[in-house]
Amino acid sequence: MSTELAWSLGRIGGSVVLLALVMFVTTRLAKVARLDPELSRKLIHISLGLYCLTFPWIFGSALEVAATCALACGVFLLAR
Repeated sequence: MSTELAWSLGRIGGSVVLLALVMFVTTRLAKVARLDPELSRKLIHISLGLYCLTFPWIFGSALEVAATCALACGVFLLAR
């Protein structure tokens, strides 16, 4: 495996882990602080949207972004 492929897979995997961590922390915060479900939904959307703004600096190609989105969708569907 080339080093560029390893870095690419690391960025993709790290991004999916970060996205899952945001979802987990927001869910826990909503339960502990008894947040309104609408507020927790907005927190998730804002935090994930801000993270997606960093994609041009993190990823080198649109294929990496597409792979990240596909993997994240698969993980979140399995989590449901």
